[in-house]
Amino acid sequence: MKRPTLSELTLTEKIGQLLMPNQYTVLQKCEVDETMARSKEEIADFMSKYQYGSLWGTGNMMLKNANMAEINIGFKTSAAEYKEWLGELQKNVRIPMLIGVDCENGTGRMVSDGTDTSSPLSIGAADDEELTFELAAAVAREIKALGANWRWTPILDFYNRFTGVSCGRIYSDDPEKLIRLARATIKGTQSEKVASTAKHFPGSDPYEFRDSHIVGTHINLSFDEWRNTQAKTFQAMIDAGVDTIMVGHHAFPAVDDTMNNGRYIPSPMSKKIVSGLLREEMGFKGVIITDAITMGALTAYCDYEDMLIGLINAGNDILLGVNPYDYEIVEKAVLDGRIPMSRIDESAERVLELKEKIGLFDEQKEEIDMAKQAPITAAIDKGMAEKSITLVYDKINMLPLKKENIKSVAIVCSSHYAGTMAELEVMKAEFEARGAKAFIIGNIHDKEVVKKLAEENDLIVYAAYVAPHRPMGMPSLYGDVMETYFNAFTFGKEKSIGVSMGYPYLCHDAMAGANTFLNIYSTNPEAQKAFVKAIYGEIVPTTNSPVDLEMKLRYVYC
Repeated sequence: MKRPTLSELTLTEKIGQLLMPNQYTVLQKCEVDETMARSKEEIADFMSKYQYGSLWGTGNMMLKNANMAEINIGFKTSAAEYKEWLGELQKNVRIPMLIGVDCENGTGRMVSDGTDTSSPLSIGAADDEELTFELAAAVAREIKALGANWRWTPILDFYNRFTGVSCGRIYSDDPEKLIRLARATIKGTQSEKVASTAKHFPGSDPYEFRDSHIVGTHINLSFDEWRNTQAKTFQAMIDAGVDTIMVGHHAFPAVDDTMNNGRYIPSPMSKKIVSGLLREEMGFKGVIITDAITMGALTAYCDYEDMLIGLINAGNDILLGVNPYDYEIVEKAVLDGRIPMSRIDESAERVLELKEKIGLFDEQKEEIDMAKQAPITAAIDKGMAEKSITLVYDKINMLPLKKENIKSVAIVCSSHYAGTMAELEVMKAEFEARGAKAFIIGNIHDKEVVKKLAEENDLIVYAAYVAPHRPMGMPSLYGDVMETYFNAFTFGKEKSIGVSMGYPYLCHDAMAGANTFLNIYSTNPEAQKAFVKAIYGEIVPTTNSPVDLEMKLRYVYC
C-alpha cells in the first residue's frame, strides 16, 4: 500500500499512531476482578475500534485454539505461529503496525524456535565490532521471522553495579567501548530494515540503586557532568542515525526541577528534556518512545489522565504499554484543546516516516524462515560466546583441566530463577561428552554435603546465575540461595571452580573463596559450551573484562 498522508487519516488513526498496547492488553479483557481471553471476533473489534499504530510484542505464550485467543502465559509458540497471530491483528488496522520487541538476548525468550543469544556483557567482553554487527543483523532477521520489525536495544545508560536495571544489560562500563559496540548493533539491526532503538534517555546515575519500575529515581548529576559523560553516548547514536530513542523514567533535576507532591518530574513528562534537550539541543529527528507507562516512577507522580496528557505534550511520539481506555482520554483532551492537534500530527507524521523507512508500506516483503535463520544466528553467537568467556583469576594454575583426570563432576546451581537448573543440562552434557559423569544439585545447606562432594568428585563447579529482573531489585544472591556460599570451598577448594552466568561481581559478592573464577555472562547454550571448552583448554579465555572488577577498599555511594 502507499503511505497515507496525514489528511487521509481519521482522528482515531492519528491518535492510534501514538498508542502502543502490550500484546496481553489485546488478548485479555478485565471484568471487575476477573481476567478473560478475548475471542477472535472480540480481538478484531478491539483493534478495529482503536486502530493502534504499534504493538508491544513479548511472545512467551501458547496460542491454544483455532481462534488464537486462548493463551497460556509462560509457554512459547513458534515463530511461524506468532507471526500468523500478528498477521491476523494487522488485518484489523488500516495502517501497518510497528511491532516492538526487546530481544536484548535474541528471540529465544519470545518464541520456541528462536535463538537465545549472548548477553550484552558477552558482547562487551568479546569486543568485536564486526561480529557485533553480524549478530545484530542475524537477530534482526529472526525478529522479522516472528513478524516483528522494531528492536529495543542497545542500552546506553551509565553502567551501575547496584541495580539490575542496567547491570548486565549494557556492553561495558567503558564509554568508548560502549559507543563502538552500540553503533555496530544499530547498524546491524537497521541493515535488515528493522528499526533500532537507543535507550533509556537521558541515561542513569551510576549510584542510583533504586528501580524505576517501582519508584521514582534520579540522575544526580550536574548538567556539565552529564554532558561530559552520559550525553556523549546518546549523541553518538543520534549521529550514527539511530531510528528511535526510548526515554527512561529517571528524573533529571539539573534540566527540569519541576516537582509534584514532593517528587521531581520523570524525564518523559518533561518538555524541557524531551522536546528541548533531546529534540532541539541534540538534534534527534526520529521517533521518541516512552518506557512502559505503567512503571511506578510515572504512576506515583501524578493522576493517570494528567500523566497521559503530559507525556504527549512533552513531545513523546509513542506511549508504551497503554490501557484500552487511554484512547478515550487522549481523544477527549484533543477535542477540548488540552492536547493541541498539531502535537498529534507531529508524532503521527514521524511514526509514518519510520514505517516507510523500514518498508511497512512495500508491496513485497522478504519472508524469513526461522528454521533456516536460527542455525546461522547460533553459529555467529558461538563465535561471540567463545571470544567472551573471561578468566577473572586462576590462583593455583588449575586450568586447563585434563580429560583423563576428570571422571566425575558436581555442578552446584545457585539462582533465584527456577529455570536455571534445567538450563544447566547443557553444561552437564558437555562434561559427559568429554568422558566425565556429571550431575546437578541445588543449594547446599550443610558443610558435610560439601565434604562429600569433594570426596566423591574430581571437579566441583559452583555455577551461579543472578541477572536483571531475576530477582527484581538490586542484583544479588540472598536468603537460602546465598546460604550455599557459607560452606562452598570449605572442602575440595583445589578442585573447585566458581562461575557467574550473569552478574559479573559474584567473585567478590559470593565466591571470594574460589581459587579459580570465570565470568560467562549468560546461561544460553553457546556460553555454557564455551565455558567447558575454556576450562579444558580447547579455547583460550579472554582476560578482558567488560567492566572493572578490581576490588576497591572503599566504594563511593554518593
